[in-house]
Amino acid sequence: MTTLNVSHLILRCYPERAPWDLIPTSMLACSDISSLSIQYALPERLQRAALAQAQRTGLNPFHRKSWNNPYVLDNESVGCTSPTPIMEFGSPLPPAHPSPPDAIIIGEVIHTNPATGCIVCTCRVQGQTETRILKLFTGKEAQQRFQAEVAAHVRLSRMADGDSVGAVPQYHGWVEIEYHLLQSMVNLPGSSQSLRMSVDAHGVRGARGILMEDLTRGKTLSIDNIDAKTAHTVLKSLHAVHRVHVVHGQLTRHNVLVLPSEQRVVWLGFSHAVCRPHEDETELTRRLLLAELAEGWDLVYTRLLADSLIGFKADENQSLIDPKTLSVAYSRITPVESAARPRPASISIQDEIITLLLSYPEVDIFSWSPPVYNLIPQPRLDHRYDDQDFLDALKATLWEKNHLDQWHGMCPLLIEWSQFECGIKTFEEYKPPQSIPQLSSDTTIEFLAHVFPRGNHPLIRVRIGTEERVLKIFSKEKREGYNDVIDAKERFEAELDAYAHLVHYGASASGAVPHCYGWIELSPAHVYDAIKLIKKTRERGFEPEEEPLWVSPIFDDGTLSRALVLECLPDSEAISLKNTTHEIAELAMRALGHVHRAYVLHGDLTNLDNIRVVLGDGPLRVIILDFDHSNTHRGGGLNRLRLLSELRDMWGTFFEIIIPQQRIFCQRDHPHEGASMVGGSGH
Repeated sequence: MTTLNVSHLILRCYPERAPWDLIPTSMLACSDISSLSIQYALPERLQRAALAQAQRTGLNPFHRKSWNNPYVLDNESVGCTSPTPIMEFGSPLPPAHPSPPDAIIIGEVIHTNPATGCIVCTCRVQGQTETRILKLFTGKEAQQRFQAEVAAHVRLSRMADGDSVGAVPQYHGWVEIEYHLLQSMVNLPGSSQSLRMSVDAHGVRGARGILMEDLTRGKTLSIDNIDAKTAHTVLKSLHAVHRVHVVHGQLTRHNVLVLPSEQRVVWLGFSHAVCRPHEDETELTRRLLLAELAEGWDLVYTRLLADSLIGFKADENQSLIDPKTLSVAYSRITPVESAARPRPASISIQDEIITLLLSYPEVDIFSWSPPVYNLIPQPRLDHRYDDQDFLDALKATLWEKNHLDQWHGMCPLLIEWSQFECGIKTFEEYKPPQSIPQLSSDTTIEFLAHVFPRGNHPLIRVRIGTEERVLKIFSKEKREGYNDVIDAKERFEAELDAYAHLVHYGASASGAVPHCYGWIELSPAHVYDAIKLIKKTRERGFEPEEEPLWVSPIFDDGTLSRALVLECLPDSEAISLKNTTHEIAELAMRALGHVHRAYVLHGDLTNLDNIRVVLGDGPLRVIILDFDHSNTHRGGGLNRLRLLSELRDMWGTFFEIIIPQQRIFCQRDHPHEGASMVGGSGH
């Protein structure tokens, strides 16, 4: 399975091929990409709070609780500079001829719209037993809509058998209705003041109408009849429309009828359809059709399915918020060394996955153009409109599930890799690095302070010459209750090898990790000075589980204890709910990319103390440290899948856990002034 956005590949053969048919059935759930939805029940308290907030603001707080829209074009430049026109198929469209008007017997008026001059009613044609639907277009302004709908239905009547059957009403031609027949409709069942307004506004002229299959047995698509299967059928029917090169032009739920007993979903209302060049001679392109499919996906998945979770009827609640203002662009980090580079072209979804797999970690995928869609999600501002009841309900259920985990969509690196084993263990560009230099045990070291007492290895701030450094000391001393199956010497050797790679391949130079200046075997004097500092820390008082480690002069095998000499970063703090921003999240992921390009798997990033923000007046910097659980290619066991999986896990840490929980615990950077703007109370 994959959550990669491959819309640029779908675009090449859309609408001739359905997107869900492009996904191989062997790729599990993605054989039906649109069925990946959000169908589960919310806790009752959360449902009530979300509905109350939605009714107050007109915005469902779970509208973003869905998979990424797979049809949003991941490369906006595709089709802009060189549009791909749809080629005309078959013979030219046959001319449309009117049906005899004197054979029409009007039945019941179903719908009128004075604003558009549209009247919908039932009717029968003389000599036929079936009831039809007559859709009349009154007034000069309505004639353009009439022409668009006729042209669309003539083309739609060319739908082939199979899944396309039933996607639209059967078309039975068009008629001209004289004015006296319009006047007689005013007294029909179902007539209303709006009908009189439509007829009176038309004057003494006749009207044109379209005869269609009677679908009054169907129900308008709504939150009451939407489910994952129906949602997918809506898109299948829309694809059938696109396959005969018709753009519907007005995707609303009111233009969709559901007929459950017939397992059928029907698109109506083609008066805004496009099936030929626009008046400005804009070509009908694949991109235009795929964009409408993406719009249809948003209708059923982002909106209706999400609304069904809480029982929110959006039509009855005027939104006080423009959804376009809920996502905000921000200044992306674009380091000089990560200048945009063309993304390798792929001809299939399998190729797309293999390209990503075989490019990482050597290639900086953050600099690909087009980018990997949603690799760095856009910030969102929905939290401005949260009220306290909604947040309290989220907190009450957080122990069971974070219901905002998909606030930023899905991680694009969720891929079923089992079928892509080729080349995952091969790193053609890898060269073993030189070892980190060893400092003399006679080096004069001034011990200044004991830092981070909670660590599994003592960290001591020291001065060597004129420069301040940090010693990370490894010895046989272990924390009580901490049972590490790997002894301290092996941890030291793992971290030393990691830093050799990080220095050689430029991760240190990029600022993604602290710089390593070497390592040293500790003399008895060094050990004594370290113990003195640790003793002072203990005397200040710590909880038993935070009691700092002593330093032993030897390892378990009797050799001298050792220490890494690292860059000193006195002003830094661990990633947390309070300090994480989108920019920091992106910097952290880019930093991990630098680590991986050094052929190093960190192995312990679930511990957020290992991801730190460097404070100060300089450029914002996020570093990754503590590599004593790491693996390198030289150490064996490293492959591309493990590296991509670690990047995927970091994506989840930031965009499924930390940033959503910032919203839940009201620790987002932006104040919640929006609540007061829409009639609620802020917090």
